[in-house]
Amino acid sequence: MGDSSTVAILGLDGATFDIIDKLAAEGRLPNMQRMMREGARATLMSSTPPLSAIAWTTITTGVNPGKHGIFDFAHRRKDDYGFVPHTARDKKAPAIWKMLGEEGKKCCVVNVPMTYPPERLNGVMLSGFPSPPGAADWIFPSSIASELKRELGEIDFPKPGGLIRDGQEKELADEIEQKTRRQVKVLEYLLKRDRYDFVITVFDGIDVASHSLWKFVDPSHPKYDGKKAPEGREQFYRAYEISDWAVGKMR
Repeated sequence: MGDSSTVAILGLDGATFDIIDKLAAEGRLPNMQRMMREGARATLMSSTPPLSAIAWTTITTGVNPGKHGIFDFAHRRKDDYGFVPHTARDKKAPAIWKMLGEEGKKCCVVNVPMTYPPERLNGVMLSGFPSPPGAADWIFPSSIASELKRELGEIDFPKPGGLIRDGQEKELADEIEQKTRRQVKVLEYLLKRDRYDFVITVFDGIDVASHSLWKFVDPSHPKYDGKKAPEGREQFYRAYEISDWAVGKMR
């Protein structure tokens, strides 16, 4: 990286080209379509097993789970059958922002999974899923938390948890849109406030929508309902459309 360049990684958790290609062809994802047209695309192998906690830790450390030590969102307590959540402290390999910081590069890390509690770094970090709801210590440095709240108001964008009941599809899509817009608002503020050499953020609305709404997209799904599918499918597609909007804003 030169002195004036910034490298940015925008993650769309759970996204698939199976849906992106379809919606882009319909003109519903103009920003992703532009990036694919002007840049490059490829299908990558995921981690083994392909779970978010493992995959994002592998992406950010560059090593496999045997080396970074994260195999799921939780692990068994020693000499016990109970589970306790994994935290960022369980990582056995340094993340890219730590390595860049040691070289004097400034980093902005927002909503990347498995980054709670936030670590000290040359820059700023807002922890991603699974940060405890209402945690007071999810931002580093802590001094910037009060500034963000003062300037922006509500700044939390926790990932919605659990599956929804039938009839709540629009409510879920509305929540995903609200949280995505709030995340973009925080990012815009941070990137105008300071200059960073490296920026990484993950938008997780598509993953949330997929857990509850994929049954409206795939006719082979055991819970597929042809009568409810058209409306449910449109609410699912909204998660891709708001993610495309976010990509455009970040560009």
